[in-house]
This record gives sequence, C-alpha cells and structure tokens, in this order.
Amino acid sequence: MFCPKCGKFLDDDEVFCSNCGTKIEDNTDDTVYQPPNDNPDDVPQKSYYQAQDTVSAAKVKKPVNKKLLAIIIAVCAVIIIAIIALVISNGRISAEDYIYDEINFVGYNGYATVTAADVFDYDGLMADLGQSNYSGTDSSIINSIVDYSSEYALGGQISVKFDKSENLSNGDEITATISINYSMINSLNYEKKLTGKDNYTKTYTVSGLEEANALDPFGVIESVNYDMVSESSSINFNEEYTQDFENYSAHYYNSSNGDPMLEIVNADNNAVAYVSYSTDSNAYSSTKKVTVNAEYQTTDYYESGLVIAPETKQYEPLISDYLRSTDDISTEAVSALEKDAADELESSYEAATLQKIDFLYKDDDYAVNAVVFIYSYTFAYDNSTLYIGVYAENIEADTNKEITNLDDIFFRRTSSSNSISEVEEELKSDGWSVSEISMD
Repeated sequence: MFCPKCGKFLDDDEVFCSNCGTKIEDNTDDTVYQPPNDNPDDVPQKSYYQAQDTVSAAKVKKPVNKKLLAIIIAVCAVIIIAIIALVISNGRISAEDYIYDEINFVGYNGYATVTAADVFDYDGLMADLGQSNYSGTDSSIINSIVDYSSEYALGGQISVKFDKSENLSNGDEITATISINYSMINSLNYEKKLTGKDNYTKTYTVSGLEEANALDPFGVIESVNYDMVSESSSINFNEEYTQDFENYSAHYYNSSNGDPMLEIVNADNNAVAYVSYSTDSNAYSSTKKVTVNAEYQTTDYYESGLVIAPETKQYEPLISDYLRSTDDISTEAVSALEKDAADELESSYEAATLQKIDFLYKDDDYAVNAVVFIYSYTFAYDNSTLYIGVYAENIEADTNKEITNLDDIFFRRTSSSNSISEVEEELKSDGWSVSEISMD
C-alpha cells in the first residue's frame, strides 16, 4: 500500500508512514493523496507503484482454466480405471476370445465336414488357463486334466453343436452353438478364471472346397435279379470291371469267403477300402424296383479327394420265375442245361445219343416244371436200343430267358423204355403235361 499523504510505498502491516509520520488507517483506496490546486481538471491519479502493484496482484490472482482442469481429471480417471481393469482382468480370460471368426473348411465340395475343434480353440484356451491345482480325487477329472488332447479335457464342459456338420457344400451356412460350463472349469483351479456367456452362437459360410473325384460304386454291377419264387433278389457283377483315378483304382474283387466286392487300391497297389453290397427287395411289389446298398467307410479317402457315392441305387430287375412254357427259355439256355444232363448220363450210359427234348409242366406244390432230355443207347446184353429220360425240375429263368438257378438244379432219370413214347407216357403218368422243345 501507499501513504495517502506523501505517496511512499509501505508494507501492509505498517501503522505510521516511515517517511512523513502520517498515521495509516484502513485504506482500501489505492489512490495517492494530492494537495488541492487551482486546476479543476486535476484528479487523483494512481502512482507508478500503484500500477505495478495492481499488475502484480493480477498475476497472483489469475483464475484457473477450468476446461483444462476437467481434461486432466478425466485423463487421470481413465488411467486409473484402466489400471484397475488390468489388475482385475489379469487373472481372467474370456471364452469368446477362443471362438474362431472364420473356419478354414477342409474337404471336398458336397462331402466336407466340420468339428468342434474347427470352431473353438481348445488348445489355446488350455494353454492360457495355465496349470490346474485341482486337489480332488475324481479320477475322470484328473485324467482329463493330464490328457494330451485339450479338446478331450475341455470337451465335456465346452460343447459345440451344429445345425449341419456333414456333406457340406460351398455356399452352405452352418450355425454353431457353443455352450460353456464355467463353474466346472473354474472348479479345477486353473491359474486363470474363465469368464463369458453361457452360450454363444456363430454362423459360418462354407467356401473354398475343391471338387472331388467321384467313384460310382455301382459301376461294377451289370444287373439285378428278382426271384418271383423265393421273393428274393441277387446281383450280377462284371468281373472284368476296373476304373482308374489319379491316386486310386477300383476293380472287381472276390473275397476269401466268396462275396463279390469292389476293391479300391492306392498308387502303391495297397488296398485302402472294400465295398460290399446288399439288396433290399421288400418294396418290389409296389415299386417294381430293387434297392442295392453299397457299404463302406467314407472318411478314409475323402482327404485325398476320392468320394465314393452314392450309397444306394434302385434297379429295375430282371425277373426270375418258373418256366411256364417253351417260350420262356432260350436255345442257349437249353444247350447249357443239356450239357449238364449229358454229364449226368455219361457215367452210366456211354455213347448215348440225344433224341428229343420235351418241356414238362404241372401245377404242383413240389414240382412246377421240368425239361427232359430223352436219349437212346445200346443195351449191351442183347444189343437192343433202349430209351431213357434225364430231366431237371423247377427251372427258373429271367426276362432274358436265361436260366438263373442252373447251379441248384438236380437231375432225375426215367425208367429205360423201348421207345420215346413210352418214356413220355411214364412222365404223363406222374402228372406232367408234355410239349416238345425244338432242337434246331
């Protein structure tokens, strides 16, 4: 402050002016006393020192920048929150971080598959959970903890279910639902705790699948038979069948137990698969078709680009039924049958000569039809000529007029007679109707 009389600068706590002795009272006015003068324009003026003191005071009392202060406080708060979150999360990991955003689909278009390990990173989670300090005695839990397969160890507590997981094609959308049992996993006392939602849903689009080499397992089948008599079906195979691929080949194979199969071998000629076949003719009466099933393992060769498909195929079969007339059997079939008849007779009657072929038919529960071959031979006792019939019963033929049960036919003989007609009369007496089959 300043003396109001002489203008000397004084300390705030001084009572008297050290220059003029004037008593200093409470003075809130910063003006300096000026003696009156005759100049009316004169007014009290602030001294140089007063101005300086005012400037100094202004510097000391400068207001704080509230906006800047708010920014500083906010930054500090964020840093503190981040530090707290880091401390809290240091012992926790989120399950969502181990769900893959994309799947690298492996396989071939139309035949690819997807598994839980394609969607969830079991190995990564197992590694990040750290060492388990489980102190219980449950052997199944202990075994799962030490098992080398992370998917096995956590698979029971982290399950992945798909709306579709097999026979995937490019463009397919599959949805995976991941369910997690946190209480069970965290009860195993891993170094870190697993957190997150109980269920996650993720949708993936299948892409990047290459086209596979397709092997039709039914190429080895020539035809299918349906036996009207036994109401059963059978398969005719092409025993010369073979098909080659880049890394594989397939061919007809007769197994050790006699079952026809398709054998698939790799480039080193090592068998990698066998295809067996079965028939289902239950629906023949309504569909007039027989279903053939190919039975094989599929996953062994998918990875190498070989696909065996389809697994079933329907056939319009060749119908096999009892011969009803001479029109139901071909000349070639009769010749094959006669060869077996001649072999049957040769052991007892050498140099027998075929004279006539008859077709026999009757409506009987035991025998329905027969083809009889009548031979002549010389009776050694008196050199007379006698006749004998050799016949096969219940012959079946297909729609191509080929005999289908040739291997199962059993031959019978008639009595020796003096003429062909006597042989035929004997047959007629057993209930057979007789009609001749041309030998041309």
